Amino acid sequence: MSASVTHAPDLPAAAPLTAAPPTAAPLTAARLTSAATADRQFQRQAITEHFLTALEDVVWRYRALSGHPEHADLYAEVVTAEVAHQLAVARGALHRHPSVG
Repeated sequence: MSASVTHAPDLPAAAPLTAAPPTAAPLTAARLTSAATADRQFQRQAITEHFLTALEDVVWRYRALSGHPEHADLYAEVVTAEVAHQLAVARGALHRHPSVG
């Protein structure tokens, strides 16, 4: 069994480093607070978007089922339970990511 060896092509030499690499600005309390605030606002926005999307899904499911008036009471209970669940999920997530300011 013969093994063939593949050679890498010759690459040009890297240019010498003439300057020090850029360094990040030092972390300050203001930067940390700003970053934490932005992250928290992003998280809260994502929670809100998820909540609104879930409510839209409930509306679409209810409309799809509403063709059977004999089950309207059952559908109303299901919708109420789903909305209550989505509210609890959103409220819990928002409590884990309280607003700043």
